[in-house]
Amino acid sequence: MPWTDSITCEDDISRVLQENIRFNLGKQKLTTYIYVNDEPAGSVALVRIDKEHRKAEIGYWLSEDLQGKGIMTQSIKRLIHYVFKTMDINRLYVKVPSQNKSSNLIPKRLGFHFEGTLRQDAIINDEFHDMEVYGILREDWDNRLS
Repeated sequence: MPWTDSITCEDDISRVLQENIRFNLGKQKLTTYIYVNDEPAGSVALVRIDKEHRKAEIGYWLSEDLQGKGIMTQSIKRLIHYVFKTMDINRLYVKVPSQNKSSNLIPKRLGFHFEGTLRQDAIINDEFHDMEVYGILREDWDNRLS
């Protein structure tokens, strides 16, 4: 996550939290935080909300020592349920680096459809990386629950 390089002190953390609050209030984003044993452990968010086209991109991260325990899958599942029940969103999608195999498993577990690979779509650690795109529609989610 390239944005983590900009966080070097408590003031940076405070700035990011204030930005998240401002974007949440303005409904441009929806950032939520994951706590494990009352300690911050990660985040799941709508990082881009496109009201005109009724779609949003999900972004997520989790502390490395907590990965592989189903925490992120459960957190994203709750976000999806909230979004499709309370917001005028028809499509959710996620872009995950191709080489991040564990992160690519999460949307698959939740019923997202693989939509393609965006070649050299992101720069991570000064290198281009392909991104896998997965999407789910409101009707897909509702059908999973039936």
